[in-house]
Amino acid sequence: MMFKKLFTITCVHQYFGGSQCNDLQIEPTAECNTLLKNYRLMFKQVDACIYSILIQQPDSTIKIPFLSSALTFYIFITSDEFYNYTKYPAVNKSFTADVSTTNTTNVKVHSDSTLWFTGVNSNVDSSSFVVTEKKKPSPFSLQNRKLFGVISIAPPSRFCNYILTLEAIGAKWRYYIIADKSVKNVEVKEKVKDQSAASERIVFKNITNTMKNNAIYQAVKASFPDAGVFINESNKEILSVRRPGRIVQLWNVTDKNRQVLLMDNLPLPSCRDNGQKIIYVRSKNNDY
Repeated sequence: MMFKKLFTITCVHQYFGGSQCNDLQIEPTAECNTLLKNYRLMFKQVDACIYSILIQQPDSTIKIPFLSSALTFYIFITSDEFYNYTKYPAVNKSFTADVSTTNTTNVKVHSDSTLWFTGVNSNVDSSSFVVTEKKKPSPFSLQNRKLFGVISIAPPSRFCNYILTLEAIGAKWRYYIIADKSVKNVEVKEKVKDQSAASERIVFKNITNTMKNNAIYQAVKASFPDAGVFINESNKEILSVRRPGRIVQLWNVTDKNRQVLLMDNLPLPSCRDNGQKIIYVRSKNNDY
C-alpha cells in the first residue's frame, strides 16, 4: 500500500552541535491516535529524532483531510541529564492562555503547566513552533513519564518539516588553580588550531583579586595555605556542547619574558559542574 508523507517533526539541540537530539521521545496523544485511525493516517518514527505523519494513498488524487482538530504529540524526556544542558525555551506571552507565563530563563516549567509547541503553518518546506504554556495533562495519561511538552500541528496544505530546535545552557568557564608557592601568576589560554578560528577563541581573565571572598576560593586556600591559588574566568558564556573540541592550556607567567607551560590540555568545564573546575598542578616554575 502506498503512503503520502504529510509532515515530519525533527528534534535538534545545540548541545549536540546543532544536530539531532536523541534524548527526547515523541508519541501521539490518545486524542491524536483516534484522529489518526479515523482519517487513515499513520505515525512513524523514522530514526531517533525524526517522526513522520503519513496518509494512505490509494491514488494520486487524494487530498489532505480537513481534521476536526490539530494533531497533538507528547514530548517525553528520556535522559536524566536533559535539564542540565537544556535552556528553558522562550515563552510567547501573547499566545499563552490558562496559566501564568514565565520569563525566558533557565527555570523548569511550572508544576501545573507544560510547554505547548504549536506548529507554524508555512508554504515552505520547513517551519518552526510558537511556544506557549498550557495546563499539564493528567498524570494518569503520562504513565509517570517525564513530560517536556506537547506539540500541536494542524496538517499543512503541502509537505512541511517542523523543526523543534532547543538551545543549550551557557555558562562562564571558571578555573580555580592550585599551584606551587613559587608561582606568582598564571594565565589560562585557549589554543586554536588555525587562525581561522582565532576570532572564536575564548579569552580568560585573572579575577583572583576581586574574588577573595568567594566561598570556593576561601575553601581551597584554607586546604592549601602554602600554595598559590588563582581564579581565571572566561570573558563570555560558553554554550554547553557534548564534544567541545577545544584545547585550553595553563601557563606560569610569573616572569612575562619566560612563560612556562604548566598543563597542555586542561579538563574542560561542563554543565554538570556549572562551568567550574578546580585544578591542582605540580608546577614548573621559571627556573625549571
